[in-house]
Amino acid sequence: MATAHNVYLLLYPRPPLSRLLEKGRSLFKMVFDALREIDTGYIVGAGRVYGGGLHKVEPNELSLIAAESLTRVFPSIRLTHQHSLFN
Repeated sequence: MATAHNVYLLLYPRPPLSRLLEKGRSLFKMVFDALREIDTGYIVGAGRVYGGGLHKVEPNELSLIAAESLTRVFPSIRLTHQHSLFN
């Protein structure tokens, strides 16, 4: 289990994704791998920079990051951004 000093550092699946993930533990790794495919530059660009180089992505900014890679894991899901799958 991961430990985070701030709950916004973790992603929590919303009910539609939670129901799909109940079908098997192997799906968690598939979701993780799909999220890792998101270009780091895109994530950094969605956030802000503090103190001359500290990059931070606020939760509302994170919700706008595209996550099309998840549609390969769950083709039945129609999404444009990750906010439809995670809190």
